[in-house]
Amino acid sequence: MSTYTTNTSTGTHYTLTLIVEETDVDINNNRSKVRYKAYLTGDSNTTSWGAASYTVTVNGTQHTGNFSYDFSNQKTYYCVGGASTWVTSGYIGHNSDGTKSISVAFTLAGSSLVGSGSINQTFALTTIPRASTISCNRTVLESGQSATITITKYSNSFTTSTSYTINGGSAISLGSGTSYSISYSTIAGQIGSYSAGEVVVTCSTYNSGTLIGSNSVSFSVSTGNMPLSLYDNLTGTVGATIGKKATTGGFNVYADSKFSTDGGTTLGGVLKNYIVECSVSASSGYNVYSNGLVEM
Repeated sequence: MSTYTTNTSTGTHYTLTLIVEETDVDINNNRSKVRYKAYLTGDSNTTSWGAASYTVTVNGTQHTGNFSYDFSNQKTYYCVGGASTWVTSGYIGHNSDGTKSISVAFTLAGSSLVGSGSINQTFALTTIPRASTISCNRTVLESGQSATITITKYSNSFTTSTSYTINGGSAISLGSGTSYSISYSTIAGQIGSYSAGEVVVTCSTYNSGTLIGSNSVSFSVSTGNMPLSLYDNLTGTVGATIGKKATTGGFNVYADSKFSTDGGTTLGGVLKNYIVECSVSASSGYNVYSNGLVEM
């Protein structure tokens, strides 16, 4: 509820008041109503009498009229509504995002004793919630954990569709429910080993098949860094294994590197020079890069 007041042009003895209150918020249809009243009051020092005209406008609906007053007998004169009554508007449609503001005005004129006055204001209606909210209990999903996704709808008549993407890829549907669980193993199976993914879960809300909004949450997943192991079997075979051999599509590179001296000298038992011979294989569709010589 908002109450707007102003004194008339003759001073502080007379006051115009316009009260506007929102009622009957219709979430399903994104609309609401308002009710209002407008009146003139005089203080205890006023005894004037006469007549005046008024105009009250709320969201384009106009009320006009004339009234007589005698402040020696009565201190409040209602132009629209009454002490216990209101004028109620029809439904006012809100914007697609649920917001809405309306213009309200109250003008008094035609009285030399009371004077004139005018109220012009913007009344902000309640923002009607549209898109369902979505929350997640994880920002980082680790091995053995699950991410719980919770959807809150503002109306049971609304329908939802929830899906997720990994690193901006194709959407993977979760369904039309209000709660989901996404496990680490599910995401790990989709991004493969030694990878990282940003998972974005989006819930779209519909009213009778019409999209009214979407909200998203995100969490990250990492399946670890590519391992590096060095080996020396003490019989002249020295090498390194990087990653894991590509037996499935989940691995990118497998490399065996053989290390041998180039005949250079050693100082204090420390190898001065060496040659790296790389034999690299990759599954179909991957690019492979290798450097053949490294100098200490």
